[in-house]
Amino acid sequence: MKSKLAVSSGPHKKATYTLPPDALRAVEENWRFHETLDSRLADSKSEYVADLIRRDGARKVGKLTAKRANS
Repeated sequence: MKSKLAVSSGPHKKATYTLPPDALRAVEENWRFHETLDSRLADSKSEYVADLIRRDGARKVGKLTAKRANS
């Protein structure tokens, strides 16, 4: 079963992501560890997931930009 998560990156921007079960389990397992590292990093599990999605998106954009620059 996949779960959908709505992420808001601005007042009017929303995107829906479908996370596979293994990703959901990893979030659940890593959330408590993350929470103990620095409580300022995310106020809730949903913000933690949104942060992971933003980082992943930024990483993909960076790779795409580098690929275009090398072409």
